[in-house]
Amino acid sequence: KKREKGRKESAKEKSGVRVRVERGPPKVEEEKKSAEFSWVQRAKMQEERVVVEVKEELEAAAKMSKRQKRRKKAEGGVAEEAGKKAFMEKTHISKPDAKEGLRRNTVEFGRFELVVGLLKMPELNGKSAMCVRWDAEKGRWAVSHQGTERLLRPENLRLQRPASETGKPFCPGAPVRLHGLQGAMELNGQRATCRSWDEPRQRWLVVLDDGGAEKSIKLDNLGLAPRPGCCVRLTGLAAAPELNGKSAMCVAWDDSRQRWRVRVEGGQEKALKTDNLESEGPQDPPPVGPCVQQVVQVCEVEEKLERFGKFLKQLREDERRSTRARSLAVVFCNSLDSQSSAMEALHKGQMSCIPLEGHKAPKALSRFNLDEKRFLVTTDSALGDRKLEQEVRLVLNFDCPLTLDTYSQRLKVLEKAEDGGSSHTFITSDQADFAQPLIQLLTRCHAAIEPALRELAEVVDSTTSRPRKR
Repeated sequence: KKREKGRKESAKEKSGVRVRVERGPPKVEEEKKSAEFSWVQRAKMQEERVVVEVKEELEAAAKMSKRQKRRKKAEGGVAEEAGKKAFMEKTHISKPDAKEGLRRNTVEFGRFELVVGLLKMPELNGKSAMCVRWDAEKGRWAVSHQGTERLLRPENLRLQRPASETGKPFCPGAPVRLHGLQGAMELNGQRATCRSWDEPRQRWLVVLDDGGAEKSIKLDNLGLAPRPGCCVRLTGLAAAPELNGKSAMCVAWDDSRQRWRVRVEGGQEKALKTDNLESEGPQDPPPVGPCVQQVVQVCEVEEKLERFGKFLKQLREDERRSTRARSLAVVFCNSLDSQSSAMEALHKGQMSCIPLEGHKAPKALSRFNLDEKRFLVTTDSALGDRKLEQEVRLVLNFDCPLTLDTYSQRLKVLEKAEDGGSSHTFITSDQADFAQPLIQLLTRCHAAIEPALRELAEVVDSTTSRPRKR
């Protein structure tokens, strides 16, 4: 028995030693690479590093003597301002001591609310906008509101509250659709507009489009229902993360793919799910139909006829190759002389055309079809309030209109076009005053803007609205 007991004890000791040898000291886990961290962890690490850097710079600036501060100010660089600008540029936050925190308001969630201090644009106070970029030279934020970018000071921006407190992803003015209601099943499928968020009850007060009745609905029973022409913000895109946070315009609903056709900045179109769209709040209806493809070409006065002829030649070539459908077109001019010049260019390009003039207008409209004359050349006064019965798919502004109202009125002849139609406008250097309003309209519609048009707008002095001397 003693021998057997000693054998067992020695076996236990050996096994214990073996186990200890096998286990050894605890292994130290290798540090993960920066690419393996999620964006939340990377943002947190970045914030901690930036906070430490700014804190050190501010402490160093506080220890400076008055003479050193005056010398620093005379040299043109203040450490405090540089630290604050670097802090705002890296973290997308209006002030270093903001109470809302940092991680929730990084680049991905960069929405701000415009508040006080806007004296020149009081209509924007209280509206929501998205921070696009930080302009270090001017010390201001470039924010996007309904597709238009504006430069605002950090003092005019306030961070919005978390999603649980504001009822995101919706905001006042957002178009929604009701679903999943058990107590009022007859309301399922109806469209409504968000009015205000009831924080104690955690519900949205919505106004039904059919009848105007007000209902208090839970967040889970609402779904975003954008309309063609409304501006949205893109979110949750995994395949194209660079588009997250960007503004876009809803063009049309693709029923076969169950996706929205949206147009991002620059005129590029994407097909996205409704879950990847977020409303930008109450908006005015777009001045031009969302499906209209707009192109603005800058040229000199003496080059306009040549550019117009090249466009007609390319149009005829596209129709011959069947890359563009043969369709009716309306050519707008500002004067009778321009109307005659446009007619000559059309005849030279072998395009059948007819002018719209006074008492001959009914006869001209009767011959305006694909079999006879498919180009109608007119002025704004000659067309007047007439509504064309034909389906027009192309508008050519041979002369650029002088106001945005005239521009929008001309494009209304495309209302019957199934694909929305397209417009081509020729603007000359002597019409530089109209370049900036035209850029704002194209930006609102998320259309492509030529660099030459931006250069033409920069020529105009913002105070005198007259071309500068070069």
